[in-house]
Amino acid sequence: MKCFSFEEISNATNNFHPDNIVGRDGYLEVYRGDLSDGRSIAVKMLAKDNKDENKEKEFLIELGIIGHVCPLNTAKLVGCCVKMDFI
Repeated sequence: MKCFSFEEISNATNNFHPDNIVGRDGYLEVYRGDLSDGRSIAVKMLAKDNKDENKEKEFLIELGIIGHVCPLNTAKLVGCCVKMDFI
């Protein structure tokens, strides 16, 4: 699993362009993207307006599960990116 930079993910999704949104679920947004090596990816991220710490914890738990359990009918976790904004 690779740790992507925010710049790599931003470039892959054309700066998280709204045309690349393929799904939304309350506190999550999923974007379609293309890595510089040609691989197509889905980028799941917390919605920018999310302020709920419980949703952030749920997201991190889901990431941990996906990273350790690889069901046959799900996409493979290629990597992750953590960008933290401090006020």
